[in-house]
Amino acid sequence: MGYLIFAIAAFVLIGQALKTFAAHVQTLFDQHPNLEAIWTAFWACAAQPITAPLGLIIAVTVFICLKHHGLSKREGALRRLNFELEARAAGFAREAARLEELVRRRDQDDEARRERARRADPRVPENQERWLELHGLRTKDLLNGAEKRIHRIGSECLRGTGYRILAQASMGQFIGTIGEGRTADLLHSTYNSKRVDLLVCRADWRPRLIIEHMGSGHWLSDDAEHRDRLKRNAATAAGIDMIETFDHDTDAEIARRISAALSLSPRDRANARAS
Repeated sequence: MGYLIFAIAAFVLIGQALKTFAAHVQTLFDQHPNLEAIWTAFWACAAQPITAPLGLIIAVTVFICLKHHGLSKREGALRRLNFELEARAAGFAREAARLEELVRRRDQDDEARRERARRADPRVPENQERWLELHGLRTKDLLNGAEKRIHRIGSECLRGTGYRILAQASMGQFIGTIGEGRTADLLHSTYNSKRVDLLVCRADWRPRLIIEHMGSGHWLSDDAEHRDRLKRNAATAAGIDMIETFDHDTDAEIARRISAALSLSPRDRANARAS
């Protein structure tokens, strides 16, 4: 009979303790919805003498749950970090592939430009031969109408004087630089390809006079003024006289200008015509 009363009393006490614990936990859930607060509640319950064994069991259970929960959080964080690293690595791989493709296209464009430049380079013998095969050639007059007129007047004026008059002479053929070296080569290249309309030479083929005709087509190019100034400066530096003729000049004016430049007197011209 005594054992029965003790059991009933113990059961009542444990039930009362569980109610108190449940109410306390509910309050903590309402105020602090966190597993850490539950852990505190369990230890508070376990501190009571009657419910200590039950509280200890619950505390251990909660500790295991918290431990598992912490591991799960770390595993989740690691998984998220791993996913983020994989995403970044994939992004880096895509960017590297894009840059590699850009470099490849740039190299292809550079190679294509070099090939186009090579095929357009007149210094390449293959291009010269290919262009000669693609395009026909024809002859054309060395002088235009106005230049033919100046050449005729000059030839009549210089007949019998020993002077020779040449057409379309390259300045690099009758003007040379003084000295050697890169600077001299560069200076020579500035006038080498320039041509003069007419060149008067002495009997020994020494250049004496340059005749440039300023016709209507002379100023068609944008660099005409620079070209004329370069010719004039080169001729002056080489000690060669230069005169300019125009479409409105008469035959007598052109002949007189040529004679004056060559210091031919009227008697010399008369003797030349007589001879």
